[in-house]
Amino acid sequence: MTLGSGLACCVSFENFPNSGSELAFQVVKKLADQGVLIHLTGPKRNRIAAIPSLLIQESSLEMAARSILRAIEES
Repeated sequence: MTLGSGLACCVSFENFPNSGSELAFQVVKKLADQGVLIHLTGPKRNRIAAIPSLLIQESSLEMAARSILRAIEES
């Protein structure tokens, strides 16, 4: 087993107003409404993290990435 391998990724909003906590929450909420499950993380809950299965299809990964970018732009 190799540690640190996988598709986990994290986006931090710490440079936004209020440490980015409100923005991160809005992004998670919008994505949940679209069926994309990510979660808040970090000590100030100002980061979003996605940990997809290694078996995810490339098309599903691309759809999720586009949804995340759109949710961030709209927030």
